Amino acid sequence: MKNLKFLAMMFAAALSFAACEGGEEEIIDGELTLKATPTMILCDGEYASKLDVRLGSKKITSGVQFFDEDNNPLEITNMEFTTTEAGNHVIWAAYGDKFSNDVTIKAVVEFPAVTEIPADPNPNSTSFVRKVMLTQYTGTECPWCPFMINRIYGMPKALFNKCVWTAAHRFYPEYDPAGLDGAALEYTMAVEGFPSLAVDMHSVTGDYRAQGIVNGMVQSAIDREPAKAGIAACVAYSPASRMVSVKAEVKAAVTDNYRIGAWLLEDNIHGEQKNNGATGYDYNTHHNAIRIADSKVTSSDYTGYYLGEIKAGEKKIYEFNPVNMTLNSAWKAENCHVVIFITTEGEMGTGTLNTWFVNNVIDCPLNSAVEYQYK
Repeated sequence: MKNLKFLAMMFAAALSFAACEGGEEEIIDGELTLKATPTMILCDGEYASKLDVRLGSKKITSGVQFFDEDNNPLEITNMEFTTTEAGNHVIWAAYGDKFSNDVTIKAVVEFPAVTEIPADPNPNSTSFVRKVMLTQYTGTECPWCPFMINRIYGMPKALFNKCVWTAAHRFYPEYDPAGLDGAALEYTMAVEGFPSLAVDMHSVTGDYRAQGIVNGMVQSAIDREPAKAGIAACVAYSPASRMVSVKAEVKAAVTDNYRIGAWLLEDNIHGEQKNNGATGYDYNTHHNAIRIADSKVTSSDYTGYYLGEIKAGEKKIYEFNPVNMTLNSAWKAENCHVVIFITTEGEMGTGTLNTWFVNNVIDCPLNSAVEYQYK
């Protein structure tokens, strides 16, 4: 087996050398790693697992050869694995004289239902990680919106990692392939123009030039209050009905009244973005686009369904109606995930139309579960 893998690696190295012939020799350094997302797909030849190959910290998108567990070369287009054969598929990658770890992708006829919330890993604790929810108000016709993307990515890594990013695209005035239809979320924050960025439904800014304003708003949200509760959840997708079932459990650290909401997001949506000169990222590929906002109280209030009072140390389960979370036929389930948030009541913030603000939020892929996140 080892010799076969060595021969396969030499074959890949020859392909890589041929691809680079005539150009400058690339210095290859670091460990080659392979990651597949998701690791469970439908065996319909369309549902895809995205392959991420990195040499050290550098992402590799060309010159890579993939092999199966028997070291047979695989033809993979656009770094996406699809199959019509059910079962476990073991894949590894080769680049130059390097080869990666193995990953296993399970292909199924239909996804099994994820109906169980994970067991509490620390039942005696209520010291939860606090996440901030960002909502970017944007559209492909907005030429200044790419600059707000730069401000979000421009946050210090430690601050960025404390955020869950959502993007509310609107059809203004032309069609937007990442558009949110039927839920005017900008009304919930009295948004007057694009781009705008809301933090925890509490404060909003339209200033896309000043990095310090965005950094300060996120830090202020963290400082405003600690995590009053934690969230655990499971999310199941049925390809037959295209419905998503979401079950969440809220564990309170502080006795308070709580609301809860769930938003379905989609990644990797292609749409040409108008741009007045921003650089640094692929602005034509849109991520975290809100497709469904299942948290409506009124037409100008999406702060979530009322859970009532939860006493410190106690838990409450909420199951969302899967009919409200039905995927449009054009949306790709493999690119979707669900953001689940809780809100609590406080004093009116800047630009808000209500007094309920996000206190904590989690992001859960389809057909998976997230346990409570403790400090």
